[in-house]
Amino acid sequence: AKSIIFADIQRLSQLNSEREVLFTVSSVFKIEEVYFDNNDLKVWIVKMISSNERSNKIRKHIDAVKNEYQHVSTDTMFASLLITIDELSKAESFIHRKLSGLAENTLESAELLVVSGYLHLRRSQHRKAEEAFNRAYTIRQNLLPSNHLLIARSLNDLAAICSSEILSTRAHINRQGLDLFGKELPGK
Repeated sequence: AKSIIFADIQRLSQLNSEREVLFTVSSVFKIEEVYFDNNDLKVWIVKMISSNERSNKIRKHIDAVKNEYQHVSTDTMFASLLITIDELSKAESFIHRKLSGLAENTLESAELLVVSGYLHLRRSQHRKAEEAFNRAYTIRQNLLPSNHLLIARSLNDLAAICSSEILSTRAHINRQGLDLFGKELPGK
């Protein structure tokens, strides 16, 4: 059985009354029993047993994420994080500043163009996203073998534009239909 590493972090807690324990990432437990101790402690007691049941799946997922970001620059990760936390203006200025300092046709500029594409997608700017994804795709085609994973990723990015545009168009058409129905309903 795989061992689980944990640490008592009570001394680091914000509240003196808290008892906290920190476990390693991917620790999996089965909950054996949960009950409220009315007599002594006046707290909820959770009895858990460590389990390897899902550990392999979690480990594979963590490894896949590590592999995905293994070759990604910290600048690209930072820009992606800004987009994830909805700091779109900050992400845009960061990406623009970084791109202006890079040579145009490098793999790093292609990475930032992809992130820029996703920024534009978040803003529903499909044409700008498509331009960014196409530029990244062209750079990657010129610098990498045709069977490289990043070429496949570029194709997936371009496919995301298509599905996003289709959904946006469908939503717009749906809205028009609902507006027309609303005008025709009695009492409107």
